[in-house]
Amino acid sequence: SSRLGREVRHRPTQHCGSRAMAGLALETLAVTVGENGVYHVELARPQMRNAMNWRFWQELKQVFDALAADSDCRAIVLSARGKSFSAGLDLTDAANIPPKSEDPARTGLKFISHLAVMQDGVTAVESCLKPTIVVV
Repeated sequence: SSRLGREVRHRPTQHCGSRAMAGLALETLAVTVGENGVYHVELARPQMRNAMNWRFWQELKQVFDALAADSDCRAIVLSARGKSFSAGLDLTDAANIPPKSEDPARTGLKFISHLAVMQDGVTAVESCLKPTIVVV
C-alpha cells in the first residue's frame, strides 16, 4: 500500500478500481489514487530491480494514455518500489530482444518496429499534459 492514497492495484493482473484504469490488468506497474487528484504510478517489479520487460513498455503507454485522458487526474508522481528505480532493459526477457533476420536490411526494419513499442511507452509519458514528477 502506498502512503499517497488508496491503491487500485494490489496483485498482478488485478483490474484497477479507478475510472481511468478500468479494464487495465497491470503486472509491472501499480497505480494509487491519492488526494486532490494526484495519482502515484510505481514501477512494481522490485524483485527484478524494476528492470523493464516487454510488458512494462505496453503498460507504461496504457497507464499514461489513460491518466492523460482522465479529468480526475491533476498530477502524476512516478516512482519505483524496492531498492532501485530501474536496472534498465530486462535482458532476461526474450521479447525485449529484437528479432533477427539473415538479411541485415530486414533485421534493421524489424528492429525499428520492435523499438517503436518501447518508444511509444516513453512518448506517452512525455506527451501526457499532466504535471509528472519522477522520484528516483
